[in-house]
Amino acid sequence: MGLLDRLRSMAVENAKTKMMPGSTGVPYEFAILDVETTGLDARVERIIEIGIVVTDASGRLIDEFCTLVQPEGDVNFSGAARKVHLIESAWLKAAPTTSMVLPEVARRINGRVIVAHNAKFDTEFLEEEFRRTYGWSYDDLGDWSTLCTVDLCRGVGLPRNLDAACHAAGIRYERHNALGDCQATSQLLHMFMRRIDPSTFANVTPTNLPSLPDLHPDYRPVLREQASEATTARPVLDQLVAMLPVHDGTADRDPEAIDAYLVALENAIADGYISAAEVTALTAAATRYGLSADEVRDLHQEVVLGLVDTALEDHRISTAERAEIEQVATWLGVDVSDWTAISKAARARIKAGIAEFRDEIAGWSVAFTGAGIHKANIREALAAKHSFGYSTRISDTTDLLVIGTDSTATQQVERAREAGIPIIVESTFWRQLGEV
Repeated sequence: MGLLDRLRSMAVENAKTKMMPGSTGVPYEFAILDVETTGLDARVERIIEIGIVVTDASGRLIDEFCTLVQPEGDVNFSGAARKVHLIESAWLKAAPTTSMVLPEVARRINGRVIVAHNAKFDTEFLEEEFRRTYGWSYDDLGDWSTLCTVDLCRGVGLPRNLDAACHAAGIRYERHNALGDCQATSQLLHMFMRRIDPSTFANVTPTNLPSLPDLHPDYRPVLREQASEATTARPVLDQLVAMLPVHDGTADRDPEAIDAYLVALENAIADGYISAAEVTALTAAATRYGLSADEVRDLHQEVVLGLVDTALEDHRISTAERAEIEQVATWLGVDVSDWTAISKAARARIKAGIAEFRDEIAGWSVAFTGAGIHKANIREALAAKHSFGYSTRISDTTDLLVIGTDSTATQQVERAREAGIPIIVESTFWRQLGEV
């Protein structure tokens, strides 16, 4: 027998000698809680997975609850925490938000005794999420009664680490998964309750929340496996394209139909993955507007190439940009394996677009308003270079108004809108001229 095996055996025997038979007489139900987080400081880190197992006083299962959680606001997803909980940041895009999850949690802990392994850690995080989401004070949180199985382990000589304690007690444990932690902690709790001194539980009372937040109508739990499947890049729209009719041979595309589908597609990919519901919505849009399979394939390719063009605006495609483009391309079934050819074609498109825009505005009268990326003397010099008239006020002959970052509500903008003069943001204007 190895040293570690001997230590575990001694821990089990030690626990057996200290555990006492008898009922605790606790009349309450228990909410066994576990959270996985982005770090250790509840004031700045966030809950990203939560599990709750509800049992009666005898250990009979009443309810199990588990979901990944998408924190609202900025999140610091540290590499150190990821090594512990093994949750990928991309999975959270498919998860319900904190404000969707907390009402479900509140109803499961209210009126029950909260139990956790290292209860202070879990309850501090949960309290901070309630305060952050609803603006609650500590008084608004009410009375929280907790049992900590770390303390119970310490009292009977079991190891304080959940993994080691479960091993010593012969309890199966799935490490660092919120629901698995809850199930293991529940078994530890009820083992203690059957065998430990009843006076240990004498002052246990249920949690009392003064008010419960309303349930969120869009809440749906998302487990790790579901989130991984949803956010893993795969050709999710192949079936959509396959079910559409072939092109009827006409050359013209319906602009309204194209725009409607593109809006639906851009909404679908904006959150970083395409859900089953979004696939259904895209299918409905393509069918409703009579798009053919060829038209949808072309639109998918245009979206991917548009991303490439956007990435090349600073004359290079970063590793992160390439990964994002490849992910979208996989979803849409667009081949981006030859990056040399793709980049070359994109640069040619950008160059041609710049030449076309330069030809278009030559001879125009362009008015500028507000502070922008170039000072007045630079603007004038570039106007002379590209042969368009420069001014700082709108006139009857103005063809275009270029606005800076602080100009969305100026009188000139209002005049341009009334006169039907096109308006463009300065950064976009210079980029289209190739001057950024």
